[in-house]
Amino acid sequence: TPPVVLDRVFDGLDRNNSCQALYAQNFNRGMRDAQVVRLLRVLQNPSCNIWCLNIGETYDVKAKTWRKFARGLRKTKVTHMYASEHTISTELKEYIRDVIRENRKKHTMHIDPDNLDVII
Repeated sequence: TPPVVLDRVFDGLDRNNSCQALYAQNFNRGMRDAQVVRLLRVLQNPSCNIWCLNIGETYDVKAKTWRKFARGLRKTKVTHMYASEHTISTELKEYIRDVIRENRKKHTMHIDPDNLDVII
């Protein structure tokens, strides 16, 4: 999948506040540095309700970009995330884990019994 496809998805997510889970795994050719930064901007939009994120199998993203993404996660609602371990250092993975655990204090979408359609 070329990067332009994910660019259009992110354009749509800018205008959609009903999406709570984003499964963008295995877009290795499409998820590059620019797309990861763009995704972070989408997630940081106050109207974005994405709390569950899978961006695994993204092999062509630089460590510098992952560090920027990790730092920016504090300004999102992401409380659950999967990303491929081999593209992110152990230290950065631990940092991401700490940030998303802190994010769990921001909202209850991930534990709200009225949100089981998304949770399950």
